[in-house]
Amino acid sequence: MPHAWLLSGPEGVGKATLAWHLTRELLAGPEPGEPCHDPDHPLFRQVASGAHPELYLLERSGGSAQRSEEILVGDVRALLERLAATPTLPGYRVVMVEEADRLNRNAANALLKMLEEPPPRVVFLLVTRMPAALPATIVSRCARLVLRPLEEALVAEAIVEILDLPPEEARRLASLAGGSIGRAVELATSGFLESYADVLEVLAGAEASGDTIAAFASLRELASDRGGWRGFTLLGEILRRAVRTEAGMPPAVELVPREREALAALAARHPLDRLAGLWDKLQAFARRGERLHLESSQALIVILDEMAGGPGRRGVGR
Repeated sequence: MPHAWLLSGPEGVGKATLAWHLTRELLAGPEPGEPCHDPDHPLFRQVASGAHPELYLLERSGGSAQRSEEILVGDVRALLERLAATPTLPGYRVVMVEEADRLNRNAANALLKMLEEPPPRVVFLLVTRMPAALPATIVSRCARLVLRPLEEALVAEAIVEILDLPPEEARRLASLAGGSIGRAVELATSGFLESYADVLEVLAGAEASGDTIAAFASLRELASDRGGWRGFTLLGEILRRAVRTEAGMPPAVELVPREREALAALAARHPLDRLAGLWDKLQAFARRGERLHLESSQALIVILDEMAGGPGRRGVGR
């Protein structure tokens, strides 16, 4: 058994879920099996509550209201002190780092020393969607387990079971999820398809910038919990699908009724290079806004205004 594992892959594909399954197997001892994965099993309940004596969580310090943005070196040193104590049970001890990319430089260096000289019978499980954010020295000390995006059919099957959705709706959501069950669930619970239908209908029929007010309201409602930036995901999807339609490759799965007609109407007002320029501009706005924690309203208005206009409108540059 390698003493350290790095589980990586896109968000929502089950990295942490798998890590917790591995944790229960390791803590169950030499005769693991299905019982430790039963929610009614004592070990399952101990792990879920963080009360197992040989489970060590390395996470950001502070409560939910004042939680630090990073895992700090003090958190790693506190972990080292706990691991120095004599184990209370035979078998493996498990260190879970569910947000490994949150380690700051000093914390990462302190953890590296532990990985280079690991305590006996300790297994480190590091989970991240951004392995490049970790120092190469830490990555090199870990066995790698890369989780790939899932097939659309599997994502659709999963969200039918999780959310009890009609199969056709699950198939539409799965086509947007990029192989991520977590993303498909988020799209379903946020009302993405309903907002998509509203915004696409407005943009397909808009002839002037003032016609986009209703579309802007739908985007803001969709993204109210994240300052509006989730609206860029929806707008980007409309542009991406309009580009494909204009290029003669319409989407295989319609997200909403008569979508292909609405995309064709939108694409008819803009040449292909202009649609691509708008998409590029949208991505630049989104990257800059999230990095600088900017409010998204003005950026959304700019893009919607340009999408409502005809080919002669200015301002499509980067």
